[in-house]
Amino acid sequence: MSFWSQMGFPDAGTPSMEYFAFFHGYAMSFITLIFVLILYVGTIILTTRYTSRFLLEQQTLETIWTIVPVFMLLFLAVPSLKILYMVEELTSPQVTLKAIGHQWYWTYEYSIPDTNNPEYSTSTINFDSYMLPESALLPQDFRNYEVDHRPLLPSNTQCRVLTTSTDVIHAWGVPSFGVKADALPGRINQIPVLINAPGIYYGSCMELCGTNHSFMPIVVEAHPLTEFNEWIN
Repeated sequence: MSFWSQMGFPDAGTPSMEYFAFFHGYAMSFITLIFVLILYVGTIILTTRYTSRFLLEQQTLETIWTIVPVFMLLFLAVPSLKILYMVEELTSPQVTLKAIGHQWYWTYEYSIPDTNNPEYSTSTINFDSYMLPESALLPQDFRNYEVDHRPLLPSNTQCRVLTTSTDVIHAWGVPSFGVKADALPGRINQIPVLINAPGIYYGSCMELCGTNHSFMPIVVEAHPLTEFNEWIN
């Protein structure tokens, strides 16, 4: 959850979000270095009378400012590729949650496998999740962020969120998870989610989807696996 005057990212709720925060600081160090270097060189060129004759036909200097950016790009590319594979990696999810976007609310579905025959699902839990009006809020609730029914996911458990839509393009996104996936009509997108700790995580639709786009929040509760199993049963 973000607050007014907050600097930086919200608290990370997944390993991928932790790496996003690290990579942001890592990349900003390169950006700051480049900015300071260019500012320094530009200041010298503008304030020194005889600089131009030292810059002409300087093959060594041209070689340096060609090779150095190449290494900088390599140092940025390697960790960014690691993040790319991390956010797509999904291994044997134990829980699958399907988020269906509507104008302007979410529908959530859980498929409950048969313990005697895990290959087949015997039942489905589904419910709609609407934003709570101000008249229904409690003192500790966040305005325009609370919903009447929250989906639950187990912490420290490999989960999968499937997203789709019944009308226009929506996007299921939770900043603390480091995930944002478009919910497209007629198509299913997949998001791997591994929540670090129990808690309440807030998000919202992140694709302009019409008049009430700002009023279809997402609230996910994370509980230990044992509590989640009790709730699902």
